Amino acid sequence: MQKLKLVLLMAILTFTSLTWAQPDWQGWITKKWQDVTTPPTGTAGKVMVCFASEKKPIGDYLQAEISKLYPKLKIETYFDGSGELIQEIKDGNKRGCDLISPASRLLALGAPGYTPAAKSIGATPLVLVIKEDAAIEIEKILTRKINYNDITSFAGQIWKNYAPSANKRGIIKIGITQAKLSNSGAVAAVSFVYSRLNKYEPIVATDVDEVSADLKKFWAQTSHAHTSTGDLSGEFASDASTLTGIVTYESELPKIVSSMTSRGGIRVIYPEPGIMNDHPTWIVENAKNRDGAQAVLSYLLSVDGQNQMARKVFLRPVNPKAKLELPADVQKLVLWDIGPAEIPTDPRIVSTLLEYVK
Repeated sequence: MQKLKLVLLMAILTFTSLTWAQPDWQGWITKKWQDVTTPPTGTAGKVMVCFASEKKPIGDYLQAEISKLYPKLKIETYFDGSGELIQEIKDGNKRGCDLISPASRLLALGAPGYTPAAKSIGATPLVLVIKEDAAIEIEKILTRKINYNDITSFAGQIWKNYAPSANKRGIIKIGITQAKLSNSGAVAAVSFVYSRLNKYEPIVATDVDEVSADLKKFWAQTSHAHTSTGDLSGEFASDASTLTGIVTYESELPKIVSSMTSRGGIRVIYPEPGIMNDHPTWIVENAKNRDGAQAVLSYLLSVDGQNQMARKVFLRPVNPKAKLELPADVQKLVLWDIGPAEIPTDPRIVSTLLEYVK
């Protein structure tokens, strides 16, 4: 009887493990895709669209396209870090945002008007990007390929102590945005927890507590000078940068690659499990022009809107009929078949996380 109980217990554990085992990318798309809602006819007035700064390249095109589709609708755009956008909404929405779209659902948890039903308008995984020459030297010390969890073993180390034969000066500096104000910083910390625990199911606050010592070390050894992912990527790609690597979005790779190819190239490391930033978009609770906001959202989910988001922002489309075409030098760095973990759903996890990554 005891043996039978043990067999049953093992079967249950195996089933639970399989339930959350490495979901595939196409399965994730099928799960996230939601059909477009047709906007009301006669849409007019002013609509304020507030987006995470990564979507800024779509701004001018979006304004021009909406004016063609809805001549009586005037669109204004505002771009900022995801955390700052959400805080503005929590503080009363003085800017008058009608439609809001941070980079992921993590910092959106607990935001006014946000629900899990918020539509995704594109997706981009989190990635660790390191200068190729530095990655080669680090892997000599590790004696294997770099993974995301390795950040705590080399970030903040002095080069001459960590790898004397590398003949490099300064420190191994890994940049991450500020977690409270920028989604990529918060997701970088969450990704570390997922990777450390090797979980695909939504983590909870006690999971964060379990690895708090390692999480504090991860944060203390990395650099946090920026509140914008785009600004961080821009600094890393500049000639004057002292950064060895950064944690950023896959969608930033075209900009980085174009600048770094002539300077030795980069290494791209995808965390495992992967974290997918799916740009949830919803109409704000006190929106003044709900019909206008719905018109913009409907366009962004259309095939043309999704293709333009892919071309200009390099987000992976969530509309199955749209396609992301990357430059060849970027394409070879991209890992398409990732297994995205499930983003937490309990708002309390954000406050718990921020206690450890100040």
